[in-house]
Amino acid sequence: MIQGGRITLFTHDTSSLVRFYVETLGLKLLVLENSASFTVDAGCGFTLEFRQSPTVSSPLQTDAPAIGLGVKIPLSEAIAVYENRGINFAVEQTAGGDRAHFRDPDNHALYLFQVTET
Repeated sequence: MIQGGRITLFTHDTSSLVRFYVETLGLKLLVLENSASFTVDAGCGFTLEFRQSPTVSSPLQTDAPAIGLGVKIPLSEAIAVYENRGINFAVEQTAGGDRAHFRDPDNHALYLFQVTET
């Protein structure tokens, strides 16, 4: 049926987000269009697309959807790696497992979660 997907978010500064998603999070850059748009591979057929919009200001609304990124290593190890790269987390314990919430430079909400094998 469905495999992968894409979420598109709008930003006022694509250059800082390219650095964050590629250099800090280590995602693969797929497309960079004249610094007005870029797409990164978030794994398993899921991509994140960011488009520059003159109507978006920073910080963005905090009630926007959050992007969940599954990690293949233990969550605590992933948090330690990213904390060394300057990311601050708020860990939430849920019935479905822990989530480590953080924000990108444009204030988009993200969280890490542990991928479980099925």
